[in-house]
Amino acid sequence: MTVFQMKKNKSKKILVIDDEPSMHEVILKQLKNENFEITTSCDPKEALKLINMKDFDVVLCDIFMNNLSGIEVLKKVKFNRPDVKIILMTGYYDTDLEVEAKKYGSTDFLTKPIKKTDLINALNTQKHIF
Repeated sequence: MTVFQMKKNKSKKILVIDDEPSMHEVILKQLKNENFEITTSCDPKEALKLINMKDFDVVLCDIFMNNLSGIEVLKKVKFNRPDVKIILMTGYYDTDLEVEAKKYGSTDFLTKPIKKTDLINALNTQKHIF
């Protein structure tokens, strides 16, 4: 787990879950001038523990990971912390997968490589936290 404070005043807390550390770097770079406190995790099981210990506003989660899928993370988070907004990410877009993600409470669905404008727009649609 790594925590990055992008700006100090009233930062929104975002957790990035992806088993590819390079994706963490991409998101950190894209959000470097935004007002976010970003925590990253390569292990979805560890990330679930973090979500229960810390108040995150948004979780950005990859769908296809080695030891737990993003859909399973979504289900567990929504069961335990229904207030947390979840945006799922994937390198392999599939309409059925997006429908399933929305069914379980995903607030958005992004396809990799993620454009900065798409990421910012997805975060800004989480109206009650921004």
